[in-house]
Amino acid sequence: MEMKQIKERFQNWLPLPQVFECLDSPEVSEEDMFPKGEVVEYYEKQGIGTISAVSGKKFPFSLDVTELIGPKGQAKYLRAGGRVGYDVARSGNSCRVVRMKVY
Repeated sequence: MEMKQIKERFQNWLPLPQVFECLDSPEVSEEDMFPKGEVVEYYEKQGIGTISAVSGKKFPFSLDVTELIGPKGQAKYLRAGGRVGYDVARSGNSCRVVRMKVY
């Protein structure tokens, strides 16, 4: 019976990153690598809203902390019902949109 050798870890080793349930495998098109979603709610004066993912999960966004990219990378192109690509990040106990591309 062979004994597998356990590699020694450095003192400052970090645990492997966790895959959060908010980062599920979304629909990806061939045009870009952004998961696709739809803007469900958008309050222009407050600069906040919600995106609904293909999987049904909803992610909030705030234009103060969300980077708009692409040819339509301005808030004037955002509207409820519009299709967007997005990236999410962990924020406290939930996920929040940090980058958005308007189609």
